[in-house]
Amino acid sequence: MKKAILVLPTLFIALYFFRYAGLGLRADFTHDDLMNMWRSLEQPYAEILADTVVFWRPARTFRPVGGLVYKVFLDLFHLNPLPMRVFIYSALLVNLFLLYMLALRLTGSRLAGALAALLFAYHPGFGNIYFSSGMLYDVFCFTFSFACLWFYVQVRHSGKQLGSLQLLFFLFLLVLALDSKEMALALPILIGLYELLYHPPDLLARRAVAPVLGAAAAAAYYFGRVAGKGGLAQNAAYAPVISLAQYLKQTGLYLDQLFLKNDWFTAWRTAGFLLILVAVAWFVRSDTLKFSVCVFAAGILPVAFIPARSLTAVYIPVAGLALYGATLLALGRERLPKCKPCGIILFALVAVCLIRVLPGADGQFASWQKEYGPIRAMMTQLPRLHPTLPRGTTILVVKDPFGDEYNWASLFITCLVYRDPYVRLDRLQPKLAKYDIRLAYEDGRWRDLPAGEVPVRR
Repeated sequence: MKKAILVLPTLFIALYFFRYAGLGLRADFTHDDLMNMWRSLEQPYAEILADTVVFWRPARTFRPVGGLVYKVFLDLFHLNPLPMRVFIYSALLVNLFLLYMLALRLTGSRLAGALAALLFAYHPGFGNIYFSSGMLYDVFCFTFSFACLWFYVQVRHSGKQLGSLQLLFFLFLLVLALDSKEMALALPILIGLYELLYHPPDLLARRAVAPVLGAAAAAAYYFGRVAGKGGLAQNAAYAPVISLAQYLKQTGLYLDQLFLKNDWFTAWRTAGFLLILVAVAWFVRSDTLKFSVCVFAAGILPVAFIPARSLTAVYIPVAGLALYGATLLALGRERLPKCKPCGIILFALVAVCLIRVLPGADGQFASWQKEYGPIRAMMTQLPRLHPTLPRGTTILVVKDPFGDEYNWASLFITCLVYRDPYVRLDRLQPKLAKYDIRLAYEDGRWRDLPAGEVPVRR
């Protein structure tokens, strides 16, 4: 009976996750994927691995862990998206398990762990993660960040300090998290806040070695790869505007998405929301609630000062709110009379509320077809027209379905289909006197053009 009580919530979370997010296993390649795969095509393994190890230097691939995943799957499975989708979904399940394990370690409650995993299992705002492999950077940043956090908490909760090998493993996970995405910059802050909350007398002792080394690694990464020459911070889309007003504004925009609101979280309401979380945590004297607030409020810092993205940008910080809600519910359950099925009843009630409140993702999947379709059409039809191409073939595309926003898509697809980064492809207007191949996309089909239908070079 006891085993059944433990197994049933696990099975339900898995079924709930695949029921609402499972369509993502059928996702095809997106424009982000084309760009990422094209970069991995021309970058050798040795360079990607070197960028992963020397994490503080500028890199052609800002996030080498994701670049390595793309390259491996491109080499093993070519342009079949299913294996990568299975791999990413396996990582999403691992992420739920890591959140469960962290909640269990912090609270000592399996109910809190199960509720945290349930609350975090699905949200329509995470649609980009479900339907675009380009979000694998966020997925694996979560994996390595929470593996690092759980490992550290596991050792420290046992009353021990990290030994030399444990410290190396901690730094190894931290570096992989940083190499996955810059959201991991908040991880050393969370480690330090954990020490303040759970082991304040030890903060200045030898046990501060891990937080200090972690902070040094994060600083080296930030000033070398993010803020350095050619780094992400040089891109206008990532240029930070650091102020409290900006923090509250951007955090409010993400909270609107999380709670399915429209412009409800003003700066004042956002500040009030955070203050209420802190006040409740101090009122019930729960270190886990305090730490959960830190995971959200500090975890959001890497994206709190740049232009807002979709909810997927705060995939990691939202786990802090899931941990907060689960801990609060578990604490409420402890104040009720002892009743064996009460935990299962509470879990079931939360599940019912989520199912009734959160919309499904079927509509999102349908909307993604507009992006999947033209990409897949070119990937499948081009090899039928030309099974092979000599290296460095010149191509003129007179018409394609990608428009000016994705004017590079035809080139990237062609390079990927033939595994040739040296293809010369021009769109719309010829730049050469003669091309090896001339193509046009009409009525959903690609076709070769005779020379007479090609525009004259200007």
